[in-house]
Amino acid sequence: MGIGEAEMVTEALNTLSAKVNCISNAITSDAIPGRDETGGVVASLTEAVMGMTAGLVRIAESIDGLADAVRETQNQRH
Repeated sequence: MGIGEAEMVTEALNTLSAKVNCISNAITSDAIPGRDETGGVVASLTEAVMGMTAGLVRIAESIDGLADAVRETQNQRH
């Protein structure tokens, strides 16, 4: 590989590294902040996923509460 080719490869790797760093930052800390449905601020993909997880847990808790109510109603009938 000649000197010119080596410089081109080095430049390509530097560019690739910078782009991967941009993607990494968007995932963890550098995205444009936005509001979620609860009014909270979400500034990264990580925060968005964590917010979805919290929402799913609340849904599961609600379903569990409904199941308890159904069981209680069935027990009162018997």
